[in-house]
Amino acid sequence: MSEVARIRDQFRRAFDGEAWHGPSVMALLEGVTAEQASWKDSSDNHSIGQLVSHLAFWNERVLQSFKGTKPKRMGERDSTTA
Repeated sequence: MSEVARIRDQFRRAFDGEAWHGPSVMALLEGVTAEQASWKDSSDNHSIGQLVSHLAFWNERVLQSFKGTKPKRMGERDSTTA
């Protein structure tokens, strides 16, 4: 397995699989409702939903870079997935 393939695999596992560090992001989110994901305890903090959206954006961007495609800029992101 090439180093790029190994890193890609570890990156994928961290998000949705058997991650080396413990539960993956998707495992941690299992059972979290939309209401829970949108809750914030103060205006200074981010909600679970905001953090997941941020993680998903960067996950996609890194994977696009590995594939050799030019990643979209933050403002070019499809607003329906935010």
